[in-house]
Amino acid sequence: MKYLFLIAFSIISCKTNVSKTTELNKNSEMMDQQSTFRKSLSENNTYTLYYKIAENMNSPVKIFTYYVTDTDTGKMVKKIESIAAEKIYWKDSNTLAIIPYTEMIQKSDVVGEINQPNEILIKIK
Repeated sequence: MKYLFLIAFSIISCKTNVSKTTELNKNSEMMDQQSTFRKSLSENNTYTLYYKIAENMNSPVKIFTYYVTDTDTGKMVKKIESIAAEKIYWKDSNTLAIIPYTEMIQKSDVVGEINQPNEILIKIK
């Protein structure tokens, strides 16, 4: 009877150690994932833009995955989104500008004058 108790106790303690190890692995994976994002503060440091760029060596398209948080509270203000783009940046303190990916090279209408690329503007609150 003592041996049965010891075996049962050993099995139970092994299972809890495995679950703790699994939780630690999941937490470290989340930390690694968060560390892949770059961050950029808005002009007045109110918001923080987190973004990462996924590139494929066989394609010129860059996929930006981004989200925005309130710098003071850390609450997410703009949920995670992905977009094929050339660039993402702060236009002003409350507006993100995204230059979408285009396959064609833009030409200027007048020699020496370059047109501004089309921008997608995203107001933050």
